[in-house]
Amino acid sequence: MSRQLIFLRLTVSCNGTFFSSDRWEQLILNHIPHLRIFDFQYNMSPEYPINDENLNFVPIDQFISTFWSNRNWCFEYQYWPDNDDDESFPIVFYSTHPYRRKYYELIECIDDEDIEIHSASHLTIRQQMNTITCSSHFPNITKLTLNANFLDENGQFIRDINRIISLSKLKYLLMDEQELRIDQLIELLTFTSNIHSLTFAQMFFLDFHSLSIEQTDMFHQISMKNKITELNIEHGCTLEHLKFFVNLCPRLQHLTIGISETSLESILKFLLSNKDSNLFSLRILNTNKETINEIIRREILLENYSIEYENSAIHLWW
Repeated sequence: MSRQLIFLRLTVSCNGTFFSSDRWEQLILNHIPHLRIFDFQYNMSPEYPINDENLNFVPIDQFISTFWSNRNWCFEYQYWPDNDDDESFPIVFYSTHPYRRKYYELIECIDDEDIEIHSASHLTIRQQMNTITCSSHFPNITKLTLNANFLDENGQFIRDINRIISLSKLKYLLMDEQELRIDQLIELLTFTSNIHSLTFAQMFFLDFHSLSIEQTDMFHQISMKNKITELNIEHGCTLEHLKFFVNLCPRLQHLTIGISETSLESILKFLLSNKDSNLFSLRILNTNKETINEIIRREILLENYSIEYENSAIHLWW
């Protein structure tokens, strides 16, 4: 590491060797003496629970020497009972200035006072409960990742998120391992009318059926107003999904999809035969360039186009 280093940000999980405050002191004094910001966070995974007997694993009293206090580097921890086991305590140990981070991860929030974290622009929410009780606010979030199956029956969780951040300010929305119903997606998109990039790590709907009259009206309203120009469906995309989203997002320009080899031809025909579409860029993950070329030429889907292989994907634009 460069001796001129002034900023160090580190996030680790389930590795107690990082809790040696003495070793950190020696490393900083001897190798990075100009370090000004030390932003450290340790996450204890729920797969490795901590109970009262081995709570000493958490270095509550190790980082309190004059070395740390003279630099105004202070640390805190949070722990709370697991939802399924009152004797296990997932742990987060972190520097007391996480607001320095542009990226912030909210696992569970139990705050005694209102805190506004202005610098964060990307928030990930990992939550198994149906509602959030959090007094922190993130006024400048433009990118939101939802990572858990938490969307509840009455949509209250979406409204709770809207208290923590302003959903209308979002530009990027990522659904990571998220189970959804169509009506939940429609309701979520009514609150996020300004997003232009929508990503699904796994396309998995609990149901995919025809919409009710009320849902159909909401669908048309979202279709008319939404600003989505980029859609990413990394795994599990089908022709039925694409028909739904092409209608929902008429301004779509860039599309990334992970599909099965058996559905490749039907999906290419659907996407490339729509002359009224604004789509001009298509990335298909883990597929074959020659196969796509052969389908396009055989079906005369495009006359002028470019195709390249990049990062395990075929990029096609026209």
